[in-house]
Amino acid sequence: FPLFASPTASARRGTQWSAGINWYVNANGKLSLNYSTTDFTGGAAAGRDRESEKALFGRFQIAF
Repeated sequence: FPLFASPTASARRGTQWSAGINWYVNANGKLSLNYSTTDFTGGAAAGRDRESEKALFGRFQIAF
């Protein structure tokens, strides 16, 4: 492992949760919005926890 990644710079654990909402505009259209956050244990300098990651995804889909 030490040859490929630094144990002090790698997170030991990650916990994630997500939530999403869908809106069906009509029979052929869909709009979705998802939010996700991940909390880490370890992975930062001096043994601290790495900063959390947050993401927001949006999608509009049309079917013909």
